[in-house]
Amino acid sequence: MWRRLLLVGLPCLIHCVAPIDAPSAFSEESYLCDAAHIAEFDAHVEECRLEWAIDRSCAGYMSFRGIADLQAIVLDGRVSSATFVAAGQTEEPGRQFTLTADAPYFEFVLKLNHFGIPPEKSKSGYICDLNASAPDDICASSLQAGQTSGEVLNLEARGGNLLALLTSQWREIEIETADELRLTLTANLARGGQIEGCIDVFPSTAAP
Repeated sequence: MWRRLLLVGLPCLIHCVAPIDAPSAFSEESYLCDAAHIAEFDAHVEECRLEWAIDRSCAGYMSFRGIADLQAIVLDGRVSSATFVAAGQTEEPGRQFTLTADAPYFEFVLKLNHFGIPPEKSKSGYICDLNASAPDDICASSLQAGQTSGEVLNLEARGGNLLALLTSQWREIEIETADELRLTLTANLARGGQIEGCIDVFPSTAAP
């Protein structure tokens, strides 16, 4: 059956003048972090919370939008893994957070730094470099000096990837416990572009 449909369709693919018009998969995605959609985001989080308690099949939910390599992206989806890793105690105390999710066209990996170890809490606000939080002008000078935070956004598809350093210009942490992390953030990409998004995940803890 599929072979017959393929053969019938081939003449059109070869001889049609009009190009095939396929909408971007991003058109099916929504940004769920704004006030109009946050109830939908919360519903997805609660669904994942129930699955996490049963079989660890959903580690949380995330939603992002922005510009990466001149491509507008909008995506929301279930998180397949979320992990806290204890960072070194001399250069960068605290924990590093890594999130992995599948998105249209690519795998989505986000690494963020500067999280406290409960019951200590991380601070909301500007996250610019290894040592301090600061306003935009100091963030910009940190980037020029090469003092990035080591935060990374990696989009991987078809054997290629976008590996971009991030400067988190603003981070608002709503929940940070040993078992859950919920935050919103905006970040500049060192290669150009910006993303914003929200995350609510149930991270496991790995050894450094």
